[in-house]
Amino acid sequence: MGTNFRFRREGGFSIRKNSRGRRKQRIVYFGYLIFSIFATIAAMEINKVLFFVLLLLDIEFFGLFLNSFNMMYSATYTMAAIAELLVALVSFYGFGAVLINTCFKKVLLPLGNPFGIFVK
Repeated sequence: MGTNFRFRREGGFSIRKNSRGRRKQRIVYFGYLIFSIFATIAAMEINKVLFFVLLLLDIEFFGLFLNSFNMMYSATYTMAAIAELLVALVSFYGFGAVLINTCFKKVLLPLGNPFGIFVK
């Protein structure tokens, strides 16, 4: 109990106390954003559900990246939170679709065709 109180009193895992931690946080969010953009481009040729999951992740990381600069703090944080919720919902649909389609050996829940922009 004493350790928990001390942990909370000192701010827990918060890295917002110093600028060095904020700079590291910005670098991490930017790195995830770049990786996620590449994955989103690749997902365009797999199926639409995966594409929308990764597109929502792009929006989330963009919101968190802007939030780490304290730019429109409330709006960017809310944007990232809503995108994260939508990522979870679309991911659950994708998981359920793959599971049900595999079990029944036919398409009951469609995942969508690839966009066909890069590969014809």
